Amino acid sequence: MKGLFFVAFDDDTSRARPLLWPRHAVRSLLNAPPIRRAIEARYEEEFSTATRANLFRGVYPSFDEAARAAPPTKPMGYDNPGPAAMYRKRPARLPLSDYPALFWISRFVPGAKRLFDLGGHVGLRYYDFRALLELPPGFTWQVMDVPAVVDAGRVLAVEEKASHLTFTTRREDLDGSDILFCSGSLQYLEKPLHEILAAMPSIPRHVIVHAMPMRDGLPFYTLQSIGTAFCPYRIEDRTALASGMAALGYELLDTWMSPEKFCALPFHPDHSIRGYTGMSFRRR
Repeated sequence: MKGLFFVAFDDDTSRARPLLWPRHAVRSLLNAPPIRRAIEARYEEEFSTATRANLFRGVYPSFDEAARAAPPTKPMGYDNPGPAAMYRKRPARLPLSDYPALFWISRFVPGAKRLFDLGGHVGLRYYDFRALLELPPGFTWQVMDVPAVVDAGRVLAVEEKASHLTFTTRREDLDGSDILFCSGSLQYLEKPLHEILAAMPSIPRHVIVHAMPMRDGLPFYTLQSIGTAFCPYRIEDRTALASGMAALGYELLDTWMSPEKFCALPFHPDHSIRGYTGMSFRRR
């Protein structure tokens, strides 16, 4: 569709007929200062108060600036009761875009003793994958997250008899793990992955990044509403991530897309992300 339809009336027949306005004309109209200000004000109201998740606002150069731009209407981050209670209800079927991550975990598990699930919430991916994975006796799936989420995860693990699942609030416990799994979590951190790993005395041989918003261009931050809280949200440079991992001795084994995931940035269409990225790495 190359334009936008408006309804007009024929003087002779008084019957409605569509008129086609070109997109550039509609865009010019919407970008007129008074209309633009009204639209932005309406979106700000929606963003500040909406209870639905996954709204985004703004483009910021740093994590701190995105955090300072948050409205005062909700708390900041996942370390709160509302975010900790999210995602208890999971889809009955695994989305197709999750299978590459599942495949690489299954390839890396033999011979491994511990998977470190960075920002794994209450163990969401463990519960999604456990029926399709053969985890050996003594294998540990360790989830790291903020205290409120970890407390909820420990309660759920008892209910679900999740024998392989343990929790920590310490990112430093990544040290010495065999597999690092980052599913939908790196975007909430202040630093890129290679800087986090560079600070560890012993880094994992295998790394899986899944469902990460990436672009071919400079990284930036936006602000996300998850319904119950606001979160600074990092959009990564795809090339910089791969180069940073290569500098630590990792080779890129695979990449994939999650086409159903998107980060729509109103008023910043050139920064919007359609389709999140996954990558699998092995240390040489």
